[in-house]
Parts: sequence; structure tokens; C-alpha cells
Amino acid sequence: MKKRMLAGLATSGAAMVFSFISLVHTPTAVQAEEMSAAEEMLEILRKMDAVDQEKYQKLKAKIAAEKEQETKLAKAIEKSADSINVTWKNGPRFATEDDNYQFGFSGRIHQQVGYISNNDEIEDAFDTDDNFRSFIRRARLGVNGKVYDQFGFKAEYDFAGGDVNFADVFLEAYKVPFTGTITVGHFKEPLSVDEMTSTNNNWFIERSQANEAFYQGRDSGIKIQNLALDKRFGYALALMTDVDNAGNGPFNNNNSRLVGRIWGLPFSKEEVGDLHLGLSYRHLELSDNEDSPDTQRYRSRPETQVTNVRYVDTGNFSADSTDLVVAELAWAKDRCNAVAEYFLQDVNLDEGDDPTFWGAYGLVSYFLTDDKRAYNVSSGGFSSVRPKNPFTLEGKGTGAWEIATRYSYLDLDDEDFDGGKQGILTVGLNWYPVDMFSFMLDYSYVSVDDRTVNGIDLDNETAHVVQSRFQVAF
Repeated sequence: MKKRMLAGLATSGAAMVFSFISLVHTPTAVQAEEMSAAEEMLEILRKMDAVDQEKYQKLKAKIAAEKEQETKLAKAIEKSADSINVTWKNGPRFATEDDNYQFGFSGRIHQQVGYISNNDEIEDAFDTDDNFRSFIRRARLGVNGKVYDQFGFKAEYDFAGGDVNFADVFLEAYKVPFTGTITVGHFKEPLSVDEMTSTNNNWFIERSQANEAFYQGRDSGIKIQNLALDKRFGYALALMTDVDNAGNGPFNNNNSRLVGRIWGLPFSKEEVGDLHLGLSYRHLELSDNEDSPDTQRYRSRPETQVTNVRYVDTGNFSADSTDLVVAELAWAKDRCNAVAEYFLQDVNLDEGDDPTFWGAYGLVSYFLTDDKRAYNVSSGGFSSVRPKNPFTLEGKGTGAWEIATRYSYLDLDDEDFDGGKQGILTVGLNWYPVDMFSFMLDYSYVSVDDRTVNGIDLDNETAHVVQSRFQVAF
């Protein structure tokens, strides 16, 4: 009886020891192959006749099974620790060896300096003086990632101006049957070549005045986007609603809009290069809720953030709905880029004659060095510039040098609206010394017509803008 009790206590004690050892002992893969402490203890108990043969075999089998699991776990941990690949692709990128999990960081700093000089009539009309200003145009940090090439995310925040505002903050599902990529969150309207080209990759410091007047930027919604016909054509369709800079807003069909875009490369690249043709459309349904105003306003600065004065401006007005059509043309071949876009904004007023406003621009750029800005059919925009011969202090490389010119025109004068007309000619010089860094210098000649402000008629009045940007982006 005592012997059985002693054996039982020994067995229970051994089991407790084995359990404790299994909890606190986490071997490496090499250690797991050697005799464990539990096995050594079992052998000691067998030699002491503290366990019978049947118990010995059961405990031995249990230890062997646990040891096998520990070995597998240890090998998996060691493999996972060695399988994270760290690379630099325009920024730090982390990925597992099989690329099933990917993670990266992004950011940009756009430091700008500018000066605007107005003639006397513009100064009197707007009660403004010549202005010199230095400011941070954008300061963004973000994270992004992918899981199994099926799901992804991006969260980017802008700190310029001392506030924290949403930029791109969204989730995505890839390779969805019939729809391609589905995006849900806070993102840009899918229209215009210039807008689908990142501000890191634009030809000029600011986008055209037509873009500023008619493009509504980022808001919350859902979007589908896909490529077709051997990935030579693309389409996007988005349903969006107005939100504030923190992504907050009611989703109650107030000020909601439907945005669609098609684009593609209809001709052979070998013959003409990348020749992009595109068409964008947006229908905006304005709210008739008293708590949510149904007003619209179209206006634009003279393609600079040095001043907040808009020389052309319709002022606020009530409307039922608006429709925007954008015709797109772009071309990229070797060192050359050319882009032209036409914006036609039709307005359905609550009452009165419906106006139609329009704007357009055309630009041409050329690299003085053997470099290029490539067209990206996936987005229907242009990619970043990566110098073939990066600049070094030893003089072994010059970086990439580019010259560009653009003419834009905006007409906000129709029916009962005296918004004015504005033409802007800009010439620019861009230097990309190394990847991620660039320096831009622009000069703009501004002409304002057909506008009456504070009793002063503006007709062929002029302003001059000189501005520069120092940029780092990854």
C-alpha cells in the first residue's frame, strides 16, 4: 500500500515537474534535439523503481510528443527571425521571405519660398501688397503595407500649418473578381492626369489653376479600379461624400458625388511612346438640408501659395447639382513629357440661368540630361524621376536637370457670374540631384481680365510670381 502511494506521489510529482519544465523551458532548435531535463528525470525515476513500466512508457511517449512540438516551434521561430528582408525602395521596406507580409514608411517635406508682385490696380482692388513668404507646403508621414498580395492599407498624415490632417487613409482589397482593386476610406477623386501624378512628381511647384478651381481633393468613400486589355487601359469608379480634414462627416447623401474615369494607351509604344488618352466625369449632388448648405464656389490663386488672394472667384452661390468633364491627353517619350487637360464645369442652379465655367492647361518638359519621368498606366499619371547619374561632391555625376513650361487659362465669367478670367504662363527649372531630393524654381506671368472688384475694373492686369521648392520625399 505504502509502495503504491509512494509510486503515485512520485508519478504525480514527476508530472508536475514535467509540466513546470515545459512551461519555463523554451529550447532552441538545437537544444530540442538533445535529451531534455524531463527525459533525464524520467530515467532517474525508472531506475529508482518509482514508476512501473506502463507508466514509464506513457510518460516517455508524452515527453517525446511534447519534444517534437517544441522542436517544430523552435525551428519556426528561428526561421521567422531570419526571414524578414529589409530593403530600400524609395523608402524603407520590410517583408517576409515569401513576401506574404510587407510593410513600409513614406513621407515628404516641401519647403517653399516665394514672392509675388502685383500691379497697382490689383493691389487697390484686393487691398493687398507685394508679398514675400517662406512656409512648409507639405510635411507628411505615413505607413503602408500588404498581406498576401490580397489586402493592403495606407495611413498618411499631413502636419503642415501646425495641424494634423488626413491625407490618404484607406484599406484595399486586390485582385477582386470583375472589379480589380476595391478601396475604402479617405482618398483622392480619381480624375485628371495632373491629380493622379503625386505632388512629389509634378513638373511645377503648384498644379494648374483649373485643378485648384474644380478639383475637390480627398474625401471618404468607396472606389473600384482595374486594368484591362493586356493592362493597356484602366478604369475607376468612386462614390464619395464630403468630410472634414479629420475624415469626419455625415453619410446621409448630402453633398455626395459619383466620380468615374477611363484612360489608356491606344497606340503602340514602339511607334509613338506612351500616348495617354483619358476622360473623367464627376456628378455632385448638393444637399437641400438646411443644416448642410448647398452652396458652391469656384476660385483659384495665381498658381502659388504665397498669397491667399484669389483674383478670379465666383463667390458662393446655391445650386442643385454640378457636372464636371475632364478631357485628358498626355505623352511621354525618352526625355520629353507633354500634358494637356480641358475642364468643363456645368452648374444646375436652384433658380436662374445655368452657367458653364471652364479651364485648361498645356505643359511641355524636357530633360537636359539623359533622364526621364516615366508614365504609369496603373494610375494614369506619372512616376518619380530617378537620376541616372546622381550628383556627388567629387563631380562624378550631375543629377537630372529638367526645363518645363506651362500655359493655363481659367474662365469663371458666364451668365450672371462675374468671376473673371485668368491666364498664366509659367517656366520652370528642376534639379533632381539624387533619389528623393529635388529643387524647383518657377516664374509665372499672370494676367487678369473681365473682373470687377470693389468698384475697380480689372482688364489685362498683371502680376509676377517667383517661387522655389526644396523637397525630400520617400
